[in-house]
Amino acid sequence: MAASSKYVVRNLWNVAPVLTTNLVSAGLVDPIFNATLTRSAVTAFDEYTSVHRGTSFPSSPAVGGNESKMGATTGTRRRRRTPSTRQENTMESSTGRSKGPVISGSSDDMTLTDNDFFFEHQKTRGYRLANHAIANCECTERLQEDYLVNAVAYYLDTVCGAKLLSDRLLLGTGELSIDMWAAVQRGKGAYHADHVHEGALVSGVYYAAVPSGSAPLVLRRPKADDARIDDESQSKTMDELAEDVVLSPKEGNLVLFPPWVEHGVPPVAEEQQNNIDSNNNLPRVSFAFNVTGAFVLGNDPWNVTRIP
Repeated sequence: MAASSKYVVRNLWNVAPVLTTNLVSAGLVDPIFNATLTRSAVTAFDEYTSVHRGTSFPSSPAVGGNESKMGATTGTRRRRRTPSTRQENTMESSTGRSKGPVISGSSDDMTLTDNDFFFEHQKTRGYRLANHAIANCECTERLQEDYLVNAVAYYLDTVCGAKLLSDRLLLGTGELSIDMWAAVQRGKGAYHADHVHEGALVSGVYYAAVPSGSAPLVLRRPKADDARIDDESQSKTMDELAEDVVLSPKEGNLVLFPPWVEHGVPPVAEEQQNNIDSNNNLPRVSFAFNVTGAFVLGNDPWNVTRIP
């Protein structure tokens, strides 16, 4: 994925660079690739839940781990937003991801799902290597070590101006790593409370299977920019003025975003649920990931994706 034309980059709210692409449309993968990814994740999920259903976390989890990660803030806090979010219905310029973590109702009414436990299992056992069905899948290895590496390297170098980090990732020096985990959802909708990813340099998600009615990924406008966006509204584009940005998922979508951008997955709207029909029990499968680097700890990793 060396050609920059395969990537779409937008600077949301004039401060948050977001990169999107579609690996299927770009001709890099085909439906068989995604079907294989989906099968590996669902097999691992079913094997895990058949043994561990209803068990407790060994330690306090980051609630809603679906697309959260080690460092992600817990999903217990929810912000009610005005209905001024901008819906992205196409995915060449944006991508969405459905996530299935956790909480139902208010922050005082938390219900952990099987996928939350599945996430914690992956987190404490090396992420992709936690389950043999995923670890032994050639497609998950290609996704993590080829397509994600190339996209992240481009993002770090061309978008964030961090060529040193990009080069070290491409060279495989071990100073940067991509932690990737699977999220599996069945049935109507998915919910994951708003959160950020502490300790990560870059965050992202890849959608392997997206049945109709899948929930979107919502990126929340940074609060620190409220005044500037309001004061300079006359010169801002729609992307920069949007209260929040809603990214609708599609099979093959890959999205990279700053880990400090608060994001979450809202409950699927009733009208979307009614459209699921025969796809109601099909799995929605995504692979979320964080880019981390021990050699930059001591600085604020979030600074890598902050645009002055």
